Amino acid sequence: MRAKHLATFLAAAVMLVPAASGFAQAQTPAKKQQPPAVAPERPFKFPAHTTTKLDNGLTVFVVEDHRQPVVSATLMLTGAGAAARSGKQAGLAAMTAALVRQGTSTRSAQQIAEAIDRVGGSLSASASQDSTQASVTVLTSSLDTGFDLLADVVQRPAFAPDEIERWRRQTLSNLQVAYRDPEYLRDATADRVGYGDHPYGFPTDGFPETVRSLGRDDVVQFHKERYTPVGSFLAIAGDIAPDAAAGLARKYFGAWKGAAAQPASTPAQQQQRRIVVVDQPDAVQTQFGTIGVGVPRNHPDFIALNVANQILGGGFNSRLNLRLRAKEGLTYGARSALETNKAAGLWNMTSFTRTEETANALKVTLDVLNEFRKNPVTPAELAEATSYIAGVFGLQIETADAVAGRVLSAALYGLPADYWQTYRDRVRKITAAEVSAAVQKHLNPDQLSIVAVGNASGFAKMLEGLGRVAIVPAAKLDLTQPDFQAKQETAAGPDAAARGLALIKAAAEAHGGAAKLAEIKDATTTSKITVVTPQGEIEGTAKGVILHPDKSRGVLTLPFGELVQNFDGSKGTIVPPGGDAIEIPAEMTVELRRAVLLNANVGVFRDALNGSAQVAALEPKQVEGVALDRVSWKKGEIDMVLGLDPKTHYVVNVTYHGMSQQGPADFETRVSDFKPAGNGVVVPMRIITFQNGQKAVEAVISEWRFNTGVTPDTFKK
Repeated sequence: MRAKHLATFLAAAVMLVPAASGFAQAQTPAKKQQPPAVAPERPFKFPAHTTTKLDNGLTVFVVEDHRQPVVSATLMLTGAGAAARSGKQAGLAAMTAALVRQGTSTRSAQQIAEAIDRVGGSLSASASQDSTQASVTVLTSSLDTGFDLLADVVQRPAFAPDEIERWRRQTLSNLQVAYRDPEYLRDATADRVGYGDHPYGFPTDGFPETVRSLGRDDVVQFHKERYTPVGSFLAIAGDIAPDAAAGLARKYFGAWKGAAAQPASTPAQQQQRRIVVVDQPDAVQTQFGTIGVGVPRNHPDFIALNVANQILGGGFNSRLNLRLRAKEGLTYGARSALETNKAAGLWNMTSFTRTEETANALKVTLDVLNEFRKNPVTPAELAEATSYIAGVFGLQIETADAVAGRVLSAALYGLPADYWQTYRDRVRKITAAEVSAAVQKHLNPDQLSIVAVGNASGFAKMLEGLGRVAIVPAAKLDLTQPDFQAKQETAAGPDAAARGLALIKAAAEAHGGAAKLAEIKDATTTSKITVVTPQGEIEGTAKGVILHPDKSRGVLTLPFGELVQNFDGSKGTIVPPGGDAIEIPAEMTVELRRAVLLNANVGVFRDALNGSAQVAALEPKQVEGVALDRVSWKKGEIDMVLGLDPKTHYVVNVTYHGMSQQGPADFETRVSDFKPAGNGVVVPMRIITFQNGQKAVEAVISEWRFNTGVTPDTFKK
């Protein structure tokens, strides 16, 4: 259902829906288009392969194919899939796989890259839910180089700390982008709903919360326990004889030792309806899906269900697409997918539509599913589906490498030895009765869960007739939690509110006193700033203007030009260097309001002291060697935790879960170098902001000015 790796996700084209309001009127109910007559079937035989088992427990498959002078070798580590670890370590398998190429005990990452490039080959490693695969492809003349590199990265990775941090930064950056994409959020949430707390419910690349917590010790231990020859498979395919291939396997992998890895657990899936809405207020369309319990890959009903899925939503002429797109005009595409893993699977139906049509589109989807359960297949549909599945199979295994992939999948999923040899025959022999029985057994529309990502205010109430609806703001989404809501810290004791207010009063007094803070109407700052990017640090200057309670303007001057951000209290815009104004998404306006509140903490103190914000004392926490007093602060959509120095009572630390330009993120602001401004208010002169644990911006303020007569006209668009 979901592309398990973000590299694939980021490379995929995003389908937009311009002129969606006129789509329904432009469509007319269409009859199913009949394809051309099927040509006579050509003779087909699944290519043969040999099998050898080494003394250390590694099984070697060889697919001989001399059409091209190329050999590929794929090592499948069946104990090193993402499912081998709990959700608290989601991303660990992918992290380990990504790092094995980044240096070993004998080669640096650069030396590895140069060695494989020198022979014109490729070397890769990646993790899926049920395994990790490391592969090399080289010309026949470079076999020793290729196998030496593959064995080195798998058996002797160095896991250098700087490479770990580079991986962490890249993954967190990719995840932030993904979290802005409604389709990714739909699929990630659907997996959590469908698989619950089992590791299958967590993406292989992890969540921001888990990626930040993983360290070198975790990677080293995972590699030690899970990268083992026992129960693993090595498939060698291409221009090589079986004896020679087995000899290379013994030479480079024969001395490899390791104990069998513990098998992953099996999910305890339940058919029980759950409706989760991820609220993106600025969305103009909704990505939605229904989620049902499927089957593991080796289930006896798999082929019948695969045929059923092809009819339901596997192609353009499927029932789902014809009804939602061609007849109802609700979408540009609807599909279903049978997602299968080694221990469990899901059956998902997905699409997208305009916000106001979300409830209607879901109702139509459920109508299609109810009708499908009653009448799963017609003779024509059965013939078309089985012909397609059997016919395309030959195209899917045109190369030796593709054949080896099928051999590996059969070994991973425990399929019969002759599974692929007899696959097409068994597909063609599936009967309508078998398809109907499988659908009746495995598809119950009344128990399907629903996930929708979009502007909840436009459709959530209309879903209540389908069951209890849980709405989660996208900015607060935390898929590591059972309710998907970012975890809130609990107040410390029954008198936490009173103690929190007392701490706020002490802090306000330390910063100049409530009376002086109340006099502030506007503030202007001049700063030198350093912006930290993956490519390095960029230095510039900034001028910020605040008009309480909710207006701000910032002018950032960088080497490549001037960037202006403006917020008039309702809408925000950004003008990039040399460009036109870009409206800031509605979900980001809460962050602009937060920035005004945190300016010298004037708004934070005022709202807490006048009772419009809720405060409560939290347990102290060590930050940079100091046990800070902490106060939770909440007003409407804005909540954060203030860290107070117990000696000075200054606010020296602020943390919160908010929205960045790239997506939801955890923020920490460290404040220091306090001094009195001209009006006697004590202000910070250095502010460092961390995003997802990584330093993002540092500002050294040279001047604070208050009450200079700033007017609302300053903030006009």
